[in-house]
Amino acid sequence: MALPALAALRASRAEARIIVIGRWAPILSGQGVADILLPYPRRLRERLDFGRSLRKEGADVAILLANSLESALAAWWWRARRRLGFDTDGRRRLLTDIVPLPSPRRHQIDEYGLLLGAEGVDVGEDAIPAWRLVPEASGDAEVDALLTGAGVPAGARIVADNVWAVLKPVLQENGRPGS
Repeated sequence: MALPALAALRASRAEARIIVIGRWAPILSGQGVADILLPYPRRLRERLDFGRSLRKEGADVAILLANSLESALAAWWWRARRRLGFDTDGRRRLLTDIVPLPSPRRHQIDEYGLLLGAEGVDVGEDAIPAWRLVPEASGDAEVDALLTGAGVPAGARIVADNVWAVLKPVLQENGRPGS
């Protein structure tokens, strides 16, 4: 879901050094959207050490695609000069650039576009994920390692679906709780 936003960011800020951090960030290898893809550590101690390392990078801006308190705390811990994100999950005081959460909620691709728009990056109205399959043995090995790390047995058949990204805005539009 983040590919259109990340591709627009790369196109708009070709000179910038873009670092994507997240549990599944390495899966974006070969997509041309970032200079560095870093998996976010699972254990607290590792996260603190990771944050200390990132402080040395002197991040100019952290665009928080994840709507979590932890993502805002992490960007603050990394000492990102600017922290741009939606005003949700009690993180207002940790953000330097606050974007109001849209109401009614939109598809995740569109919401990511709103965040990037607040940074002056045009994602486009009809953005769709444009995944490029890059035939690399190392990429296959990374995916296998990510799946193994998530507890998926080797050779397992996998069906992936994220109904909640579509269902949550629909439920909210119909006056039902979205979370």
